[in-house]
Order: sequence, then structure tokens, then C-alpha cells
Amino acid sequence: MSSKSRYNKDSKTPSSTVDHVDGGTANAPTLEEFEEYVHVPEGRSRTQFILLIGLMIFLLIVFIIPAAFQQTLTGGGGDEYPAVSYETASGEFSMSNADFYTAKRLDDSFRRVATPWLRKTPTHEETATTLLLDALAREAGVRVSDQDLRDSLIQLAEQIGGKDAYTQYLQASFPGGAAAFESTVRRGMRINRFLELTTRLAAAPTADRIELAWLDEHKEYAFDYLFVETNLFEDAAKALEPTDEELQTWIDARPTWELNQLMSPEAWSLGSAYFRFDQPAPDALFAKYPLADDFDVEAAGASFYTSNSYLVYQLDEPRTDEDGNEIRYAPLEEVADSAQAAARVEAALAMWRDDLAARKAAGEEVDLALEAQELGLGWRETPGPQERQALVTDQEFGGGILTSQLPILSPGDIAGSVVVTKQVLQVVELLEHVEPALPPLAEIRDEVLGRWARERSNDLAVDFMTELVGDATSLDTEAAMALAASDERIQSGRRDWLDRAAPADADPDAFEPANLFLRTQADLLGLYDLAEGELSEVALSSTRDRVYLVRSLGSRDLEFSKATPAEIATIEAAVMNEARMELRTAFIGDAEGELSDFLVENYKLRLPASEESERQRLADSATDATTASTVVLSPDSSDGLAGRSPPRMARRMTPARHPGVPGTRP
Repeated sequence: MSSKSRYNKDSKTPSSTVDHVDGGTANAPTLEEFEEYVHVPEGRSRTQFILLIGLMIFLLIVFIIPAAFQQTLTGGGGDEYPAVSYETASGEFSMSNADFYTAKRLDDSFRRVATPWLRKTPTHEETATTLLLDALAREAGVRVSDQDLRDSLIQLAEQIGGKDAYTQYLQASFPGGAAAFESTVRRGMRINRFLELTTRLAAAPTADRIELAWLDEHKEYAFDYLFVETNLFEDAAKALEPTDEELQTWIDARPTWELNQLMSPEAWSLGSAYFRFDQPAPDALFAKYPLADDFDVEAAGASFYTSNSYLVYQLDEPRTDEDGNEIRYAPLEEVADSAQAAARVEAALAMWRDDLAARKAAGEEVDLALEAQELGLGWRETPGPQERQALVTDQEFGGGILTSQLPILSPGDIAGSVVVTKQVLQVVELLEHVEPALPPLAEIRDEVLGRWARERSNDLAVDFMTELVGDATSLDTEAAMALAASDERIQSGRRDWLDRAAPADADPDAFEPANLFLRTQADLLGLYDLAEGELSEVALSSTRDRVYLVRSLGSRDLEFSKATPAEIATIEAAVMNEARMELRTAFIGDAEGELSDFLVENYKLRLPASEESERQRLADSATDATTASTVVLSPDSSDGLAGRSPPRMARRMTPARHPGVPGTRP
């Protein structure tokens, strides 16, 4: 059938109007339009075939689709089972499935607009909790002013593009537009204020709780310890005589920072065409690169002075003016002629430098030393590659301004600007760049062997202390003293009673190596969990110069009377925050898909329709299991199969239900 005949022919059957499931109306298809989509087998009557299909659909609805599925089509569990219910001081409340689904869809739309990066559909439990908390907030008289709401929304409106863009965006993206969105925001602010006020009042800590919290945190511990210096084992490590292959393997496994310490230094060779401040003006330079007719010498001199006085005009000895102020740099009026002369040379050098760079970029071979001689300038080359520090400290031709440009230059490049030092103006060319490199093992073997021995000595010291203790996990005082006396390399000490929560300066020997080790490693080694006499693990200090074995001398409680006002204030704030978090958490279920026990017990918060849906699902599952396991046998059956009742017709199909509003699908 042609496109024209299919869509443009006049219908013989008038169209009727039907209600749309989402509201509004639509035109029902005419009989002719319906027939266009029904493909009738060849030789069959079109009318009879359509009636047969209609009959099959009718039987499907009547005999197969269960009541629960029909509830899906009509919105859920009906008025008999409300979606949510709860009790507050104002009385009992319940909401129909249709209204609840509308509220949940509003919550979902709000999340999509307000937090698109945290896209997650709200659960039935979350929506129900929101409804209850808002009711409690309203009953408590919590209000959100228009100004507070406006302040909260200003940032969002600015991000979207202003008030008009904000209104248009919400009109298109949020059910009910800006007014409904702002109502939802106000509700959220109202709930947050209610929770904040509630927790602030309920979480005020008692004196007993503050004392218990302080006592739990403030307890005194004492330790004694044995240690050995790791350097005592370096000779033994070197005596192991590793082969070159072993040393090379060890080097290859070193971290980058350590390899960098072994590498040869980075260095640069430079050539410098220069003008000394105390030499006559370079007339040849001005002749080749003349200044513009409107060049303002006075302004250029003042600018040169401002930019370089700290370097060029620094006085050898500071002096004091009439008002007693210290003067470190020669005033401009004293050096104006010098500054103007330097500014003229700098401008001409800059033109030459730009010309050099352009010619090099075009591929021209440039002899910078020869051109410097022709322009009346001096020429100097560094005596071979120089390390960065040597260039920085070269006051005549180096300094920080020059070395800061070196990382972006390649051999043959001209420095990006005229370089100013205390004595010269110069145009600099990079002649050679020596990259840092790891020298052959033969050249650095002694350094590598020393590092290897220090590393190996740490292992030997740990092994020594570990073997010394053996399998012992605790020691009495006599045994500990015997260990300390068993080898002259072993040293001992004691860290006396100290509050574990005390600041570092409470320990008069806080920075003594052993005390520093104990304070910084106590949690890592579990020292506060040791019983009296128990030993810690053998541990290498963070400075890698000692290996410690620590023994606990026990712990003892402090008296609350020793608590300082600052400590009490800190504990009070911590306890209050903890209590407030506990109370806030009480309003949330322990896991997703669960209601808060607190709200269930105190406000009878329930999801009756969800409960009924789940009950029906369990009942249906039990029936299915019973049906599947039932086998009927005749009395005279000899093989266990004869006499079995014929297979039952499949029971009515029940669509999967989401454990929430009945009839909804996941």
C-alpha cells in the first residue's frame, strides 16, 4: 500500500477519545488504522482474524493475569493498604499509594536536579522517613524564611545563568517547575534544622560522661627498652663481600631519590657576549642596532633602576639617612647617569638578541663570539661544564636569573632575555648540556658498598635482637636485665610514666631519640595494648640508626582532678559531637531498604502496602514450592509412576514485585 493510501485516506469509522494513563486525553485509533497493523494470514477473513485475537486477549486478562497485576494497572494495593503510615503528637497519618508514588517521584526529580553527580533513586524507606521528619519539624514549629531559602538558592541560580535561566530550567526539568522545587528545598532545610535543634538539645553531655571519656583517653604508661646502634654491624656487613653483580642488582632496585644521589651532577657550558657597566658605550652596537628616535632615555633609566637596583646598585655597606632609616641601595639621583647608560645598552642588546634568535631559527650559522667582537662587546666561556650551584654563585656572569632559564634551553639556544648581573649585561648562548647519569659501578663502588653495608647492617641488627629474645613474648625485670648485660653492644633505658594523650612538650625528654621513637611508634607497634611485662616486636627506628625492643611496665589510671580546663572543653565537644551523630544516625535505617528502628518504635513508621506485598510474595513462593514437590501415586502402583495424577495446569502467573509499593516493578 502506498504511503498516500496508508496515512491519508479518509476513515470510515469516527475516532473516539480516551484517557491517557499520565493524564489528559488522546484519540483512539480508528478501525481502519488498526487494520493497517494487523497482518492476516492468506486465505483468512480479516474481520474473523481480528475478533479471534481480541478473544485471546480477553481470555489472557481473565484467566492468567492475577489480581495483584491488575492492582499494578490501577496503582497498587488500594485503600486497604496505605503506602506509608505513622503516628505523631498530631495523630495518625497514612498516605495512599498514588500520593506516595508522587512524593517519591518528586524526591527522585529533586536528586536529579540538585545532585546529578550522586544519581540514585530514593528508596521507599527514604521517602517515608522524609515525610515523617517533615511532619515532626512542622509540629515542632520549625520554619524556613523566604530570605533563608533565597540565600540557599542564589548559588544554584548563578550557576545556571541567572534568575530567568533558573526558572526556565526548572520549568523544563522539575515537575511543578521552580515553585515545586523551592518547596522541596524548603522542606529539606526544615528537616535539617529540626535534626540540628533536636540533636543539640538531646546530646548535651553529662558530667559523668565527660569524666568517663576523659579517663578513657588519659592513662599513664611506662616502658623500658633495649636497643643497638645499627652502625655497629656495618663491618660485619662489609665482610660479606658482595660481588659486583650483587651490588649492581642492589643498585637497580634502589628508589629514584637514592639513585639521584649517586648520579653525576647536571652541568652546562655557556658562552657570554657581555658589556661591563664601567666600560665605554659600545658605539658599534648602537650603529648596528640603533635606538628608536622616540626612545625615552630618562624613563628607561628609571625603569632599569627599579628592576635591577637590588642587584646592580646594592651598597657594599648600608648607610643611614637623616631620619635614621637604613639605606641598602644607592638612590636613583646618585646613579641616574649609570642607569640611563645601562638602559640604552640593554635595549640595543635586546634587539641584537632577537635578531640572533630569528637568524638561528631560519637555519643560519651564527658565530656569537665573532659578532660580539665586531659590536664592541666582550666574550667569555665557562671553563667547561659548570654545575648549577657554581653558576648561581658566579656574581659576574651567573646568578639566579640566568640559571632559571637553563632547563628550557638546548645546546645552541640563546637565552630568552638580556641577563643582568651585578657587573655586566650579557647575551648568553648554551654551548653544552651534560645530563645527570649514573656512573659505571667501578667509579662509585666504594660509595655503593657503603650504602649497601648500611642497609645490610640494619638487617643484621634486627636479626641480632630477634635472636636475642627468641620465642619470649614477655620478660620479668631480672630477665630483662640479664639480656641487657649479655652483650656490650646492647643499651637500655626507661621512659617513665606519661599520659598517652599528653602533648609532646609534657615530656621533658621528648626529643631524646628513644622517647621520640616511643611516642611516634606507639600506635604502630601496639605498645598501649601490651600487658605488664609483654614485649613489642623488634623494630627499626624511622631514622634507621637504632633497633629497639620495648617492654611494657603497665598502665595506671589518672585522677580526673588533673584534667585541665582546655582538656575538659575538648572532651565535652567530642562527646557532644559523638552523641549528636548517634542521634542523627538513629533516624536512618541500619542498611538500605530498612526503616529506622528508632522511628518504628517511637512513631510507628510503617510501609503497610510493602509489607502486604512481601507477605503475598512469601505466600506465593510457599505455594509454588508445595505444588512442585507434590506427587500423587495410585495404591497399586508398582513403579512409583503409574497412577500419578495428570500434570496440573500452570498456576496463575504472578509478576515480580518490588518490596515496596505493591505492583511496582524494580
